[in-house]
Amino acid sequence: ESINWLKKSSRQESLEHETADQGDGPEQQAGDAQLGEGMEAALMMIKSEYRAVIILKHVLGCSYIEISEALDIPEKKVKSRLYAGRQLLQERLTRQGLH
Repeated sequence: ESINWLKKSSRQESLEHETADQGDGPEQQAGDAQLGEGMEAALMMIKSEYRAVIILKHVLGCSYIEISEALDIPEKKVKSRLYAGRQLLQERLTRQGLH
């Protein structure tokens, strides 16, 4: 549903992978990779209604209004889902020992 909205609005955003600073050693890079995998796993464990707003806000950089329009829900509900989703995500990451 939200992907269709992004396509319709001709919004083109590319996700660029940041490269590690030259000062980062293999341990830091491995830790970053583990955190990324843990974050992805934790995201997949929460309900899709929370996951969608988190991805739209933090990955795609959408505003509350854009998320509201994309998901066809009130802006207030976007904010509450984002708050609840962040709490659930934090709990999952803590259980995995990543937060």
